[in-house]
Amino acid sequence: MSRRRTTQRSSQLVAILAACAAMLVAGCSTASPTVPPSDSQPAASAGTGPTAASMARLSPTASSSPTASPTQPDSLPAGWKSCTNAHEGFEIGYPGGWHTASLNPEQACRQFHPTVFTVPVGGEYILTALNAVQTPVDFDPSRSGTGDQYVRTMLREETTVAGRRAVRFEEALIEAGLYPVGTMKYGYVIDRDGREFAVFTMAVLAETRYTDWKPVVDLAVETLRFE
Repeated sequence: MSRRRTTQRSSQLVAILAACAAMLVAGCSTASPTVPPSDSQPAASAGTGPTAASMARLSPTASSSPTASPTQPDSLPAGWKSCTNAHEGFEIGYPGGWHTASLNPEQACRQFHPTVFTVPVGGEYILTALNAVQTPVDFDPSRSGTGDQYVRTMLREETTVAGRRAVRFEEALIEAGLYPVGTMKYGYVIDRDGREFAVFTMAVLAETRYTDWKPVVDLAVETLRFE
């Protein structure tokens, strides 16, 4: 599939790529995060619904938890930490044993994973277990969270997150392009002052932990706060 054809996919994939392009120096990668062999893989927190509380040359990355709060607010699930992106004005929780990385403070708190990973300069967006991305795409409850001919929509329902309109969705890629056929994506698209803010997990078929990451996303959106 040509890149031009690929950009016709669902609004969620377009939104991610648009956000990646805006990073300028950061880009994306189709490869899974690079993980040291000795790293453990903690099990995801429980929760089943929206109300349930190779890769090219890599650049040096920021520390695994550059902006994580050392304390645990009462609103967070047990064992979780808080991460704040002051530049984009949002805060989100993540499992305490997980890691986050970014190329600069402006990109903090966008990606989280059970194991240590690095963010490349150039390439494609790396697939991580938890993602929180502000996009330039307009929120539209009739369209947001809906796939197109290249995506099979498995779930789409309107809901609320942090008192805002949102769409909960799950989809599978049915034609290869930037990602392999069968790549799965689950999460929420939230109306943030008219623009989509996406919280999601995304994984290729070979990633067996995908089903464990979905309830983490459900819990994470309940910790989401905007300035």
